[in-house]
Amino acid sequence: PLTKGYFKGKYLAVFDYDTNTPVLAYAIGDSLTGPFSEPRVFYITPEPAQFNKETYTYNAKTHLHLSTEDKILVSYNCNDMIMAHNKADFNLYHPRFLTLKETLEDD
Repeated sequence: PLTKGYFKGKYLAVFDYDTNTPVLAYAIGDSLTGPFSEPRVFYITPEPAQFNKETYTYNAKTHLHLSTEDKILVSYNCNDMIMAHNKADFNLYHPRFLTLKETLEDD
């Protein structure tokens, strides 16, 4: 649950839009089970274009225990379908971290 700001009392879901795409999105819900708003895209992961066509990103999620009320820590993972690519470049296979910051003001 969000405890401050414009969405105080609502629930935040962060996810990979359309399952396995480089698009990260979030939705706001009235409860843990929804209903949730339409997804809002907040980041396009650069790794699939940066490395090669077999590279993919997945598993976007929040880390509320490591976040502040207005800056939410988000992570996603990066991998490649060809093991030789992972072995050739150690920068490929590891989690990435972002900060999702609320930009709306209270009413």
